[in-house]
Amino acid sequence: MRFLFLNPDFPYKQNDQIIITGGLQAHGFFIARELVKRGHEVTAIAFSPQGRTEVIDGIRVCRVGNWTTEHSMFKKTFNFGKNLMELLRAGMFIAEEYKPDFIYSWSSEGFIISPVISKLYKIPFIASIHGIGGLNVLFYGFFLNKGAYACPTSLGELVLATLGTLGSRMADLVETISTESKKLIIDFVGIDARKIFVTGNGVNIEDYEYSEDKENLIVVLGRLTRVKRVDRAIEIFRRVKEKVKDAKLCIIGDGPEKELLMRMTKNEPDIIFTGIIPEKEKISLLKRAKIYLSSSSYESWNIPLLEAWACGAYPVVPHIPALVNIVGPYGFVYKEESEAVRAITHMLIQENERRKCTYAARKFVEENYDFEKIADKFISAVASWDSKR
Repeated sequence: MRFLFLNPDFPYKQNDQIIITGGLQAHGFFIARELVKRGHEVTAIAFSPQGRTEVIDGIRVCRVGNWTTEHSMFKKTFNFGKNLMELLRAGMFIAEEYKPDFIYSWSSEGFIISPVISKLYKIPFIASIHGIGGLNVLFYGFFLNKGAYACPTSLGELVLATLGTLGSRMADLVETISTESKKLIIDFVGIDARKIFVTGNGVNIEDYEYSEDKENLIVVLGRLTRVKRVDRAIEIFRRVKEKVKDAKLCIIGDGPEKELLMRMTKNEPDIIFTGIIPEKEKISLLKRAKIYLSSSSYESWNIPLLEAWACGAYPVVPHIPALVNIVGPYGFVYKEESEAVRAITHMLIQENERRKCTYAARKFVEENYDFEKIADKFISAVASWDSKR
């Protein structure tokens, strides 16, 4: 089968290393890579962070448009509209020349463009929805995450998400990552349950090496937006450091909150910001870390949790449904910051207890969350639907 992945964001290469900036990207990329491994063909169209077309692990990636650093609202708006039109034009060209069997998208921009190409060229459209569409952005983007998205304003992002939600309802198939997210999609987005199939989420386990050679390092991993509440993670770390003097905090990722967070911690040398780094460097840090810390207000899933387990880092995460449903006996879920402080301090000191838990967690990921299994579910669902139409 031939697949067209149509999204503004897709992983890219930098100095021969792959850069992945978020969970949706990671999920889509690993699905694409598994499809290629099994003999299918994948072409991706994405906005350009570097202005080039490239091949990543057998996936042909066509870059269009460009991200802007302009501060002018007019220039931002013009550039964004131009990017959308280039995404549409490139999608139409690939549809004509490449003749894909399916279009696959995970973004609001993709949900707007994909139905157009789907109808024009009679290509089935698969929408990958991990949260609750426009409502997610309404509650967590518009109010908490202002300026975090590609649109020039939060209101613009809300409009985009609303259009994207309407576009997702035109999908022939909808992939999601859990039974909980499936229920939300049915209830809040209004998509027919018969269109939805659940694949789950995971990691490409062969990329991750379990390690017991650790430092008193705590890692926060993800996009630096208000909804991630990294400020709370910093406060937890400060209280841990009162008890474990050589503890360090490494914050991996980028986003609109980064500058503010760096100002907050400018006189604290044990708090390190890496920005966006290649996958190999991220994995290296997770291998050194004893603790993976999350303080997010909302998650539809949490791939970094699985990455932490795969590398032997113990997770301490907030009491929100997406995390409570995954963690089980292999980590600690906290409601109050004081609980997180106690759990982290305990696990930094108690080597044997932490190692016993993280070793079991690594096995748990291997057995349940390897992307080969996720890809099996994806291919099976798509092939089954294709055979019945």
